[in-house]
Amino acid sequence: MKILHLSLWYIPGMGYQENFLPRHQAALGHQVSIVTSAYYPRYFRQRNGQLQTGEFWDQGVWCVRIPGVMVGNWSQVYFYKLRETVESIKPDVVHLHGLWSVPSFQFAWLLPRKVRKGIAVVADDHTDNGNLPTGIGGYFRFAVARLVGSRVIHIGGKLIAVNPFSRTFLMHVLKFPEEHIELLPLGINDEDFFPDNELRWKFREKLQVPERAIVFITSGRLSGGKGFEQLIQAFAKLHHKFPMVRLVVVGGGHKQYQDSLVALSRELGVERNVIFVPWVSQEELNGYYNAADVGVLPGKLGGIKEILAVGKPLIVPDHIATRYFVEDGGGVSFRTEAGLVEAMRFYVENSDKIQEQGAIALRTVRNKLSWRNIARRSIEVYEEVCRDVA
Repeated sequence: MKILHLSLWYIPGMGYQENFLPRHQAALGHQVSIVTSAYYPRYFRQRNGQLQTGEFWDQGVWCVRIPGVMVGNWSQVYFYKLRETVESIKPDVVHLHGLWSVPSFQFAWLLPRKVRKGIAVVADDHTDNGNLPTGIGGYFRFAVARLVGSRVIHIGGKLIAVNPFSRTFLMHVLKFPEEHIELLPLGINDEDFFPDNELRWKFREKLQVPERAIVFITSGRLSGGKGFEQLIQAFAKLHHKFPMVRLVVVGGGHKQYQDSLVALSRELGVERNVIFVPWVSQEELNGYYNAADVGVLPGKLGGIKEILAVGKPLIVPDHIATRYFVEDGGGVSFRTEAGLVEAMRFYVENSDKIQEQGAIALRTVRNKLSWRNIARRSIEVYEEVCRDVA
């Protein structure tokens, strides 16, 4: 099968869907291409500038950067030469990344029908518990999503929800029929993240944490609205009763925001027990995850989910977008800050549950949520859509 992924951005070595799904599809024996822009996402752009257009191989996937122009609030790109690129690749199926992206709209509505003829199409939606658009921009994005989704369904395609909240959003807000929606969760990278007891003690020594300390960890791009303040406040309350606990925060972001988190930990009297670690490689992050005992996703769906592949339990918000990570028993959920304190306290007082739930978490990844499993399921969806187009 010849698969074309149409994505706004593609940065080799990152941990996003477009970095893993195409690669694992190629590993299954399919011919996979990514057509993308020569721009960085907005949160990388200021320090990195712009990429070069052109073609290259990356981990078995043919990558094509085509020229374009930034539109709107600099979070979208209009692609030039999209028609010529699609015609040269001649895909069997096109996977549109982002239901309300400009390139998805271009493919669904601006390309001539004869170019799209015979091509199966799926479009995914990444709405979660922290990125639902609001205001005028929200109305515009909803309108684009409805246009793209309706066209995809009209030509026999499928809409892909990457988490259960997205599925609910597509059905009940955008009003798309349930039979045209497939749930295909974001996978978990179990190639770079895995249990390693030697790494555990090496990185605990690096962190200078006591042997008996229960270490909680979170990671991701540090920005407001993701619950980092709530996590530090909850940790301070926990630390008041259990001085041996530690919290590790791995990631980077705007310096002003990072400084505010450091200041908050100082204000709460836990600055010596909250350890901030800047951006690190995937290899190092695996070491820090092994050194920890429990992962915490304090808010929006994010990168800390990979700790499940290390065999550690995960604390997540009790929200439809995130609850599925622990539905098999590989962690617990919380609803309020008090609930977060109690969830963390549960592991301090029941340390035997860390290993027990960690083993469940690891099985969940290997049996359901690894990118290998997600890629296999994606091919099944594509094949179904191809049959409908044929």
